[in-house]
Amino acid sequence: VTAAATGCAVFAGGEVNTSQNDASGIVDVYCCDERGHTKAHMDGPVLATALSCLHTVHELSVRRYEMAALATPSMVVFGGGNIGVGGSDLTGSERIDLFDIPTQRWTRQLLVVPRVRLAAIAVRAPTNESAYVSLAAFGGGDANGTVEFVALPAVPT
Repeated sequence: VTAAATGCAVFAGGEVNTSQNDASGIVDVYCCDERGHTKAHMDGPVLATALSCLHTVHELSVRRYEMAALATPSMVVFGGGNIGVGGSDLTGSERIDLFDIPTQRWTRQLLVVPRVRLAAIAVRAPTNESAYVSLAAFGGGDANGTVEFVALPAVPT
């Protein structure tokens, strides 16, 4: 599953042995920025950019695949998924892993209903304190059509 926040691409989980439904917990984070410099050109100086990327590796709190991912400008979120206990059974996870890009720290929350093969989207809702709150909406999958909203940390506007 992939998600992208400002300047970063994040790849998490997956199925590593399709005959045994083994799940991966590996998270690869690539954060990139441009470094501008002036380069001589026959028509005058030109601003050129070079992309600089840092790769870090992390671990999900629970190994899984078939999870949902979403991103806000400063956070990526992975929720639900199949924990891959072997065979062809679906074993849903209620785990939500939240990765804060600026601090490179993880926090966890739980879905009320464990879900596999779900979808997620970030929803921005205003507050009365000149800020907004981001909500993660998780729906679909094997949870009988219910949608769960999980509050993400508030960000000043």
